[in-house]
Amino acid sequence: MRLQHRATNLGALYDSLDELVAAASKSRQWASSGLVADQMIEAMHALLGALVDATASEDVTEQQLVLSMLGHRDELMERMRRRVLQENPDLPAEAQESLFATTMLFERIVWLARRNALLIPPEAGNGAAPASTSARVG
Repeated sequence: MRLQHRATNLGALYDSLDELVAAASKSRQWASSGLVADQMIEAMHALLGALVDATASEDVTEQQLVLSMLGHRDELMERMRRRVLQENPDLPAEAQESLFATTMLFERIVWLARRNALLIPPEAGNGAAPASTSARVG
């Protein structure tokens, strides 16, 4: 059952990543929203890399670290949106919408990644034999 939930969750994660790429590309049409999009892409890369490492690890500390890294980002995203809008009051509506979509997708992906991290088998950190690669990734 856990594996099925993880597979479904990963499907939603991949779909959201596709949407994030499209939204970030659109955000890059404007310098201020493009900068935010680039920063989010870099952060997403680091977060998902940490998730992959924690999923493959038997170290409970690493798994706990990734959970803390994947904490709620809604306040941070709201501050980023406000900062960009304050610094660029003439930002076109289309750019604002693109920025909002990009930050919302970022939040969704972090939420999905956290759900996946919570589904890491508990036996992984208990010194049990490692699960197969496909079970850990999927």
